[in-house]
Amino acid sequence: MSGNDYLKIWHYAQLGITLFFIVVIAIWETVHTIQLSAFVITVGIFFVLFLMGDFVKRKPQWLTIIMDWLKAIVQPIALILVWAIVTRQIIVHTGLAVRGVISLSFIIYIIMFIPFAGTVAKHFTNPISRIIFLLYWFYIILFMPRFVFPPRYAGPMIYQWMIESGFIFSLALFLLVVVAMRTWHLSWPGIAPRYQEGTRWWIVLLLILIPLIYISLISVTPDYQEVLHKLMTFNFHELGINKLFLLTALRAGISEEVIFRFGLIGVLLGALKNHRGRIAWSLLISSLIFGGMHLINLRLQPIGTTLLQVAFAFGLGLLFACVYLYTGQLWLTILFHFLVDFPSFVISHGIVSTATVSSASLITITILVLIFASPLWWLLVGKNRLVMQRHADHLSGTNQHFDYKMNF
Repeated sequence: MSGNDYLKIWHYAQLGITLFFIVVIAIWETVHTIQLSAFVITVGIFFVLFLMGDFVKRKPQWLTIIMDWLKAIVQPIALILVWAIVTRQIIVHTGLAVRGVISLSFIIYIIMFIPFAGTVAKHFTNPISRIIFLLYWFYIILFMPRFVFPPRYAGPMIYQWMIESGFIFSLALFLLVVVAMRTWHLSWPGIAPRYQEGTRWWIVLLLILIPLIYISLISVTPDYQEVLHKLMTFNFHELGINKLFLLTALRAGISEEVIFRFGLIGVLLGALKNHRGRIAWSLLISSLIFGGMHLINLRLQPIGTTLLQVAFAFGLGLLFACVYLYTGQLWLTILFHFLVDFPSFVISHGIVSTATVSSASLITITILVLIFASPLWWLLVGKNRLVMQRHADHLSGTNQHFDYKMNF
């Protein structure tokens, strides 16, 4: 049996168990006249249709496409909904230790999207649909749990912060995207340094120094120096609310890099495989989407502040994309992303930007964007381009194996 066969078995078992819980939850909430019951029943009907559709071999092409899109949209919502309601009911009605229940539920959440990614995602061969669903899964898997499972149910404050920050959910997103990318025959994320012929160490050093210099400049404030001292001396109990900022920065580093660098760049490189300028276009498009994603902050910030953040994120995304494609290592960009966000959160005492629009801020952002974007131009010439090209081929599936078998 191949790895895909095991994922398919896991997927159908998960669908059956989820449908069972949906029925139980729907009956419970209908009896107790809870408003959510109609939504749960609707999701249950979709699940029945999904199961029936999978076992009907001859279907019109248009119906197959609709069913595939509905699965990709509805199944993550159903899984999260059932996970949240069942966990909450166990905590409220069984009297079991909250710490143990939450620990187990975190483990379940982290792995529960793996069979979904290995079976449903394979139906999407169009790069546009892949990008749409990567972004959709990003928002659903990271942010929906906080609405259906309020952090106050999680018991210890550190567990509440793991939910509020989204750190645990970012690990689930990481596994989902890794499995989806393998299903699409693209790549593994780089997690071990491997520098091949042609890689110039001074280029690697320069790519590392650019973000490190910026990080050192924003880390000179007394507030951050105090937090850094506590971290370096392992006084974690004195961090207070900064533990939440630490977890939030980790969530941002993991989730945003796995989507916007590993996911989007891989999909774009695969889609533009025969295009001469595929590297430049892939890096630019992924960075534009990364910057545009920050427009969601308009609900919390003034439009001027948000547009500054979008421009800064575009430049920073371009720098991280260059680091990722030249080194082939995702862990580097995750680390840099964390090191940029954590001091920013500590200094602003939250995740909302406190920057104001002025001539000085516009000039500063423009200079930073130009500095962050500069590696793109000198990495696309000469031997540097060959290194980028080699990693681009690897990240878009060239010379890779995408399955495994277990014989008994």
